[in-house]
Amino acid sequence: MKKLKKGEQPMAWKPRPIEPKIKPLVDALMQTKLLKTFSSCQGHYRGTDQLQQDRNFADVRFWKLPKASEKELQAILVYVVSEFWPQKTDMTMEAFKKYIPSAAVNDDPIYLITLTPLDRFDHPHKKRKDTDNGIKLATELVKIATRLNKEGKLVVK
Repeated sequence: MKKLKKGEQPMAWKPRPIEPKIKPLVDALMQTKLLKTFSSCQGHYRGTDQLQQDRNFADVRFWKLPKASEKELQAILVYVVSEFWPQKTDMTMEAFKKYIPSAAVNDDPIYLITLTPLDRFDHPHKKRKDTDNGIKLATELVKIATRLNKEGKLVVK
């Protein structure tokens, strides 16, 4: 199997425009200058959207840039998730590293941020509204964390 270069995608993958509802979060993450996004989804909640895979959540997937600090990236992600959880939303937010087969990304982990409605049985319109509000909150928290990081006020021990 051909080993892919960093950032190279398997042949079946075709770039698509960033979906409009997730774009503000993608843009805010890119402004950290610590990562490069390669995939995102704004969440799709109608029954017909669930034919091939579960799309009942929004997410952004990214790589840490080679010269970026792991501690800075971790500090931003910890801040965002920690500040998101106490908010009164009908969403959960997680950020984590994911290790996938080395043929796909040359042994480098990918990172994910996911936003998931609390009740998967809610009406699709409610889940859409909740997700949109969750994306707005996450975007603002990433901007705050980025500013705090630049000011040296964001630290992971």
